[in-house]
Amino acid sequence: MAAESLVLSNPLCFLVTKFGKSAVKPLKSVVIDYYNVDELAEAKTLLFCDTDGIKSSINLPHVPMRRNGEDHVNRVVDDIFTILICLDEHQKWDCLLKYVADNPESMPSTCLYDGDLAIFFDIA
Repeated sequence: MAAESLVLSNPLCFLVTKFGKSAVKPLKSVVIDYYNVDELAEAKTLLFCDTDGIKSSINLPHVPMRRNGEDHVNRVVDDIFTILICLDEHQKWDCLLKYVADNPESMPSTCLYDGDLAIFFDIA
């Protein structure tokens, strides 16, 4: 069995772990609330680099590498989800590296968003 590559990225560790187990809208809200725009932009760049080798086999949609202006963080998160959804639709999850977190405290909890309080967040 070959050794698996581990990549430190708290946002990607959280998103890849939760993707498909939670709805997209609450996941986006959690990520935007918890991580700053620099962490998310770094995660987006890392994801783009990691999926560079499979672009030819699944025709990933064009997503600009740089985003500026209003709603910068929302557009960065949308770009990350565009790639994750495309990978999911083409069943290419096995092409992703293994994303890990450096500390459990570096990842948000979705309990408030998944439970009875979801009505207060207007994401249910």
